[in-house]
Amino acid sequence: MTETTAAALATAGLPATTAQINPKKLRVLDARLLVQMVLPGDRTEGGIWVPPKSQEDKAVSVAKVIRVGDGRTENGVRIPPRVKVDEVILLGKYAGTPVSKDGEYRIINEIEVLSIIEP
Repeated sequence: MTETTAAALATAGLPATTAQINPKKLRVLDARLLVQMVLPGDRTEGGIWVPPKSQEDKAVSVAKVIRVGDGRTENGVRIPPRVKVDEVILLGKYAGTPVSKDGEYRIINEIEVLSIIEP
């Protein structure tokens, strides 16, 4: 990226690098979800405590859904997503694409959700 492009983005209030992206300002598309990873030892808003060992040794992770896309299209028909904002989900440890510098936020495909954790 040239200095001119970076300056133009900064003038428009847009991030010039991925490190400057605010994940909460992303609008996810189709059957994708923006999730916030629940770190080991944290509690979810519903009070579910995630012990540190549960995420270190397992092939799964726990995340809270922050944003939901508008669903997928099959045979020209829009199918709404089955996951809702604020639900706590179980997903593969390496699922999705990190969109924050520390990897706390990821964009995942709805199909990568293994389970919804009921409160």
